[in-house]
Amino acid sequence: MGKLVVIWRLATKDLFHAKTRTMLTVTVIAAATATLTLGLALSGATSDPYAHTRAATAGPDVMVQSNVPANGKEAPTAAPPDLIALEHAPGVVGYSGPYPVATPSLVANGHTVASQAGGFVVEGREQTRALVDQPKVLEGTWVRPGAVVVESTYATELGVVPGDSIMLDGHSFRVAGVAVTAAWPSVNWPGILWLTEADARSLATPKYPLSYLLNLKLTNPAAATAFANAHSTNNLSAFSWQQISHQDARGIELEQEALVIGTWLLSMLAIACIAVLVAGRMAEQARRSGLLKAVGGTPRLVAAVLLTGHLLVAFVGALIGLAVGWLVVPVLSKPNDGLIGSPGAPTLSGATVAVVMAVAIGIAAVSTFRPARRAARMSTVAALADAPRSPRRRPVIVALSRWLPAPLLLGARLVARRPRRLLLAVASTAVTVATVVAVLAFWQGNSVSGVPGGLTNPVVMAVSNVLVVVTVVLVILAAVNAAFMAWATVLETRHSCAVARAFGATPEQVTFGLSAAQVLPSAIGALAGVPAGIGFYHLAKHGGAFVSPSVLSLAATLVATLLVIAALTAIPAALAGRRPVSEVLQSEVA
Repeated sequence: MGKLVVIWRLATKDLFHAKTRTMLTVTVIAAATATLTLGLALSGATSDPYAHTRAATAGPDVMVQSNVPANGKEAPTAAPPDLIALEHAPGVVGYSGPYPVATPSLVANGHTVASQAGGFVVEGREQTRALVDQPKVLEGTWVRPGAVVVESTYATELGVVPGDSIMLDGHSFRVAGVAVTAAWPSVNWPGILWLTEADARSLATPKYPLSYLLNLKLTNPAAATAFANAHSTNNLSAFSWQQISHQDARGIELEQEALVIGTWLLSMLAIACIAVLVAGRMAEQARRSGLLKAVGGTPRLVAAVLLTGHLLVAFVGALIGLAVGWLVVPVLSKPNDGLIGSPGAPTLSGATVAVVMAVAIGIAAVSTFRPARRAARMSTVAALADAPRSPRRRPVIVALSRWLPAPLLLGARLVARRPRRLLLAVASTAVTVATVVAVLAFWQGNSVSGVPGGLTNPVVMAVSNVLVVVTVVLVILAAVNAAFMAWATVLETRHSCAVARAFGATPEQVTFGLSAAQVLPSAIGALAGVPAGIGFYHLAKHGGAFVSPSVLSLAATLVATLLVIAALTAIPAALAGRRPVSEVLQSEVA
C-alpha cells in the first residue's frame, strides 16, 4: 500500500471518528471564507443598475447647480449668467434647464424637516418630457400643478405613496408619483422632490432663495469628470455622471470594506479555533500517534496524517464558503430604491476562487503546523504511555499564587503554564470585544449625526446590517473558540488536576480553577478590546468627531462577555472535576 493511500485513509478515518469536531472546524472555515467571498464578489455590483437607470432617464453627463449667495447678498431672480453660458460651452451637445431649486420645510407622515436642514431639495420641472434627465416614474404620474413627485429612495424613507399628502412650507401637495433619476445620487442626502416650475418658485423666500440646476449632455461622456472639475467655481458646483455613479455605489463599497475587514477578524479567530482544536485532539490521541510509530510510521507520516486531515477540512469549508457567498451576493448587491435594473448574476472569477482557497488552506496550515510537528517529535514510549507533560514551574508565579485560595491557585498556575494558550485566549476575546465596541460606536456616531427629519440613511442601514452579520458570526466563533479552549485545557491538565484532587482538592475547586483559567485571560482581552474597538472605528471612518459608546453599553459588553465565557467553560470543567481520580492516574508511570 502506497504512503499516499495510507495517509489518506488514516486522515479520513480520523475525521469521521471525530464527526462533531470536524463539523465545527468546517463551519469555522466556511464562515471566514464566505465572508471573504462576499467582500470580493461585491466589487462593482451596482454598475449595471446605474447604467440601466441612466439609459432609461436620459441621464445627463454633467449636472451643474448654482450656489445660493452668501453673506446676505441678494439672490438673483433668474439663473445666473455663468450657469446659462454652459449651455453653449465647448463639448456640450444638449441640455435641459436651468430649473429652479427651492429648500422649503417639509412635513410628511410624521417626519418634519426644517428649511435648509440638508434633508432634501425641491426642483421645478416642466410637465412635458425633457431631452436630458427625464426622471422615470415608477408609480403614479409626473408633475402637475398642486402635485409633487418624490424620488424613490426618499419616498421609501418618508413612507409616502401616490395619493398621500405632504406639506411644503405650510402648503399641501398631493403625491402624484414616485420616480428615479440618474442625475442625483439616490443613496446620498439630500433627497429630491419635483414640482412644476411655478409651484417651486412659489416656495422661494428672501431667507431661503432659489438656486438653479442645469443638466448637460457632452460629445464625450468619458470626459465628464474633467469638464465638471473645470467648471466648478465659487458660484457653481458641477458633478459628472461618474461621480454620481460612485456615490450610488458607495453603499456597496462600504459593505465590501466591512466584509473584507470582517474576513481578517474571522480568519484570526479561525486560526485560534483550529489551533486549539488540533492541540486538544493531540492531547486526546497521543496513544494513537505512538501506535503509528510503533508499527513503523515515521514522524513525517504522523505529521502528514494530521496536516492532510485539516487541509481536507479546509478545502471542504472553502467550497461551502464559496457557495454561501455566491448565494448571498445578490441579496447584498440588489439595487436600492433609487435605481432600476438588476446587478446581474454574481460571478466568481478564478482569482476570487484562488484567493478564497488560499486563505482557507493557509488558515488550516498555520494552525496545524506546530501541533503536528510536536506530535511528530514526541517519543514513541511517551506517546504510548500517555504520560503527562512536566509542568513549567516559574518561581515568581509559585510565590505569588501560593497565598491564593485553592481554586484561584489552580487557575493561575494553569494559565501560567501555557503562555501560548494565554495569548490565544486574550487575542480571541480582544478581537471579539473590539468588534462589538466598534459596532456600538458606529451606531452611536450615526444616531448622533442622524438625517434631518428622523430618517435613516440607506447607506448607514446597509452597512449596519453587514456589521451585525459579521459581529454575530464573530461572536459565534468566539464562543466556539472558548469552548474549544476549555475542552483542550481539560484534556491537557487531566493529570495535574487528578493529582490536585488526590491531595485534597474538591471537585468544585477543580471546576472553579479550570473555569478561572479561561476567564482570567479573557478578562484581560475584554479590557484591551474596549480601546482597540474605539480606535478601530475611528481609523475606519478616517477621522471626524470623536465618538464613544456609552459607559453603560461598554460595561454591559464586558460583563456579558465574561459571563458567556464562564458559562461555556463551566460544563467541560465540571465534567473534568467529577471524573474518578483513579481512572486518570492509572496510565501514569512511576
